[in-house]
Amino acid sequence: MRRSHVSGRIFVAVLLIALGVLFLLDRHGYLDAAYVISRWWPSALILLGLEKLLLDRARSSGFILVAIGVCLQLTRLEYLDRHFIRDWWPLALIAVGVAWLFQARTPIERGSGEWSGDTLHSVAILGSHTPIVRSQAFRGGDVSAVLGNVSVDLREARLDKAGAHLDATAVLGGVEVRVPADWEVVITGTPILGGAQDSRLGRRVPPGPAAEAFPSAAPPGGAPRLAIRATALFGQVEVKD
Repeated sequence: MRRSHVSGRIFVAVLLIALGVLFLLDRHGYLDAAYVISRWWPSALILLGLEKLLLDRARSSGFILVAIGVCLQLTRLEYLDRHFIRDWWPLALIAVGVAWLFQARTPIERGSGEWSGDTLHSVAILGSHTPIVRSQAFRGGDVSAVLGNVSVDLREARLDKAGAHLDATAVLGGVEVRVPADWEVVITGTPILGGAQDSRLGRRVPPGPAAEAFPSAAPPGGAPRLAIRATALFGQVEVKD
């Protein structure tokens, strides 16, 4: 079992335990669970971001989730004015740009929406991005949509002989992955009030820590596969042809 799948289970397990404790205390009159959740729900974004930073090494999406979670949490606790996010959201773009510079990853061909290397790293915040991948040895990468949408077109790509792994994160947004009809795609995930599915066969990833990988199509003998690890928080990750 891959480390990313284990870390996803850990995150969902901690979240379920926390919710269980809250509702148990609420039932016995020690606190108001609805009030606590309304004030502290952005902490889930912070925890999810830390999980990606520390366990998955998905730095781009992890950094974004932590930053957004901190701003929302400080706003809910009234340490920041409620108009702060509306007035200062461009800082998120600056922060993502700085993070990408330090990561020194494969450059993107600006303006065309195409990726020139064998790995893909794409982020959409309050907007959309449509990368077209034509690599003939695609190895995977990570894509994140936060209050936005990413539509990855892999229909002209070929998988690396060892296969490929793609981390897809959708937070209040959507990630769409278009693949050739004959590709085998394996999806694992931790959808939380969101969804992950392969629309080619109508299969959905079951929610919660018990979600396991399943093949979405019968693979040809010895063919490489694309493994997608989907994290959907109030969002949707979908595979299409």
